[in-house]
Amino acid sequence: MNGEKTFDQFKKEVETLLMKRHGITINDCTDDEQLNVEFNDDSKPEEFVEFLAGKYDLDRIDLSF
Repeated sequence: MNGEKTFDQFKKEVETLLMKRHGITINDCTDDEQLNVEFNDDSKPEEFVEFLAGKYDLDRIDLSF
């Protein structure tokens, strides 16, 4: 289960990436049930955030044009 990471660490990383890349909170697009599924499937936080970005058509705010 996600290497040595705890669920809380996984959740915090997802939350940080969502805010940094898309300016949204974890509560805007997912819940603990889905996070737990991804955590138990050994998903990386970056992969899950990219999945959410695709699912909800989120734009990145951290890229300069």
